[in-house]
Amino acid sequence: MSELYPGSFQFADMKIWKLPKGKEDKLSEVCNSGDYFGEVKKDGYWYEYEAHDDGRYLFSKNVSRTTGELTEKGANVPHILSALECVPPGTVLIGEIYLPGGTSKNVTTIMGCLPEKAVARQEEGEKLHFYLHDIIYLNGHDLMDRPAIERYNMLADLYYNLELNEYPYIELAEAHTENLENFIADVLAAGEEGVVLKKKDFPYQPGKRPAWSSVKVKKHDTVDVIIGGFEDATKEYNGKDLPGWIYWEQPDGGLIKGYYYGEEGFIPVTKGYFYGWKTAIRIYATDHSSPLGTVSSGLTDELREAFRDRPEDFIGKVCEIGCMEKDSKEYTLRHPYFIRFRDDKTAEECTLENIF
Repeated sequence: MSELYPGSFQFADMKIWKLPKGKEDKLSEVCNSGDYFGEVKKDGYWYEYEAHDDGRYLFSKNVSRTTGELTEKGANVPHILSALECVPPGTVLIGEIYLPGGTSKNVTTIMGCLPEKAVARQEEGEKLHFYLHDIIYLNGHDLMDRPAIERYNMLADLYYNLELNEYPYIELAEAHTENLENFIADVLAAGEEGVVLKKKDFPYQPGKRPAWSSVKVKKHDTVDVIIGGFEDATKEYNGKDLPGWIYWEQPDGGLIKGYYYGEEGFIPVTKGYFYGWKTAIRIYATDHSSPLGTVSSGLTDELREAFRDRPEDFIGKVCEIGCMEKDSKEYTLRHPYFIRFRDDKTAEECTLENIF
């Protein structure tokens, strides 16, 4: 029992596993197995929040040389502790302390200094956020043997029941269970640090890194390719927000904006189809006649509109594409996403040899 932090557990972090070198091709198998769910990985640091009758603490994973216990840093982020005062005693939340738009280095400049300085720095700039992604104790009940997806659902229930979503500095990771490869590509295209895939049925094991319990996806390849054409938007919208969707096709075939969910004869259409955008680019190598694939992730609405209005300005341009994997035998890119145009590159440089 800690005298310095009464009632505290001070659990070690469960470390994230990653595919061994040479086994990267197993990622597709993991994504399509149905055994995993995915969460965005923020560029910050792991922290553990503990609520007890005797105190409330925010522990980092590091052991203090002075005390021999986990380093407690709650005083550096009083706005986070204040928001979590409603969390019931006997509860332990796991998350990432991060700075939106920043990196882990920005977190260090705040969490690594004395509380007074940390608070002052956040008053001068943006405050740190706590990005919750796991719960291992609730109301004094040990949840570590519960499956990961069950723990996540309990965390989500707690988050919304306590209305923690009303606090701008407390975030809940969103669990994705479908189309995980597309999810990863979209996350990397958006500039996030990466994705963590968690095995749905795995327990929480402090201080361990069990194989296949989780898979961290961060590394990606980039290549320079040629834009050789465009793809039209798909028509029908199949997303989750149908009641609030505003892009519709009328019974007579005309397009209209508004709320027509449940109206007879009205068909929800994608935003890209509604505006007639080109929502994907076809990419090529200069010495290969067939396209290497299409790219839709990472494209902004402004680009989709420009591709529709001025396609001739983009055909033949070189762009940088990121991807999860390159297949040098089939000349394909797995889940590519757009990064930027490369005006400093010529089409002649985009050969199969240079790409693969």
